[in-house]
Amino acid sequence: MKKLICLVLVLLITLNTLIIVASAENAAQTRIACGNVNNDDVISISDATLVQLYLADNCELSLQQKVSADTDGDACVTILDATYIQLLIAKRIDTFAGDSDATSLPDSIGFINNDRNIVINTELLSDTYTLKYEDENGIISSYSDVCQIEVNDSVEIAAYTALIEQNVAPLCATKIGVYNSSDERVGSVTFPSGFTVSQEDKLYSFGAISDTHLGQSPTSKNDYYTTSTDDFITAMKYYTEVSDVDFIAHCGDVTVYSTEEELQLYNSLVSEYCSNIDIPVAAGNHEEYLYNSSDYLESYIGNPLYYSFTHNNDVYIIVGIMSSHEDRLFAEGELQWLYETLEENRNKRCFVFQHIPSKEGSGDALNLLTTCKLDQYKTSLAFKNLLSHYSNAIHFHGHTHMGFELQQYSEDANYDNVLGYHSVHIPSLAVPRGLNEEGKLKTMFDKSQGYVVDVYENGICLKGRDFVNGQFMPIAQYYLDTTIKEIEKNTFVDSTGLIDTSTTK
Repeated sequence: MKKLICLVLVLLITLNTLIIVASAENAAQTRIACGNVNNDDVISISDATLVQLYLADNCELSLQQKVSADTDGDACVTILDATYIQLLIAKRIDTFAGDSDATSLPDSIGFINNDRNIVINTELLSDTYTLKYEDENGIISSYSDVCQIEVNDSVEIAAYTALIEQNVAPLCATKIGVYNSSDERVGSVTFPSGFTVSQEDKLYSFGAISDTHLGQSPTSKNDYYTTSTDDFITAMKYYTEVSDVDFIAHCGDVTVYSTEEELQLYNSLVSEYCSNIDIPVAAGNHEEYLYNSSDYLESYIGNPLYYSFTHNNDVYIIVGIMSSHEDRLFAEGELQWLYETLEENRNKRCFVFQHIPSKEGSGDALNLLTTCKLDQYKTSLAFKNLLSHYSNAIHFHGHTHMGFELQQYSEDANYDNVLGYHSVHIPSLAVPRGLNEEGKLKTMFDKSQGYVVDVYENGICLKGRDFVNGQFMPIAQYYLDTTIKEIEKNTFVDSTGLIDTSTTK
């Protein structure tokens, strides 16, 4: 117990603890009471119990309650916070390290809590503050702004809440700089543990794109893809001239109508701008508009409708769509082949590229998608069952065009693992979609989005990029743990009757 009391005393002196929520004129009267988690104006055993219930996933806490619960000022809610509340009640300590009487670290005016919320001090002057990633030399120009946070008399907690658990900072970043509307730096936000990718050696990188939609005549009345050729060229120049990717995986919808003219355009662009790098393509629904023939597509895109290859001991699986009009999204024998491929490589990391997502996974921000086909048919269920069982798979998909920015409104916009495997959505390289002022989807012609994926031994770092602006996007920077899970041989059970599981026994 004496050691614990000493620890608290050390925290009182050293930790960043100014968590004040107030206007500039009336800060002392309106700050959140540290330790008063249930907001009843009394610090009691009920507050400690509420923290314990939250940590056991038996209740939710509001952002304000989490700020109150952070009694040790480390920007996280942990069992220590409940312990300190109990010590205060027992009069073993007189105050909390997270209370406003303790000393704050120089320059620090905010924190990132364990829910990835970025909170800044509301004692700042009323203004809109821009947050930017920094290294020891200043602003990191290769990344766009992290966010903007408004502070005024009506703002109880000045916070940015769009980041999710998997979001991380760039490897080179050391803190987040806070700048006022005059672009003057007023302080910084320090990183909590786990907010940067570990410094393990990168094995290799690859690019991930989707929905390039090349083609369509400029005279067409419904020409939504007039920027597609320029966007494709810009992205290919970045991948081949600036980045160090080994290949670029394409999740489908290469063209608009898969006409011979459009596919020849694709071929000519590939030959001119990225002839030295492979682009495996998973055929999308636009690839079957006029020609329902895998041989026809293969002659242009350069690979079969479905196949796999190995790169640095990782398995890459290309799954093409044969049709989106009936219960035959996949070609005859394709799901059987997928089962046998996943079973054979069940204890390896498998990157699965396939065009259409599930509404249960990522890619359908705000449930706005009305054309998702992966949940309609028996073949779709078999596909999802396979990935759920072979959970070392990472499913990359496109189709919805939902832009990275939509994670501000829906936490599963870009990534989810609700189905038991990693589900990664890739926005359109040609025309990502955002929201207009009325909350309806709009086409963003001024943006072009895709990924650079850095691969490590036990994880991957997804770096979402806007190729038009030439910057990576903090809201689309993720680290996914891909530590291999041991899957017992021949344990997949097919509930659809489409897959013969006896072939691998």
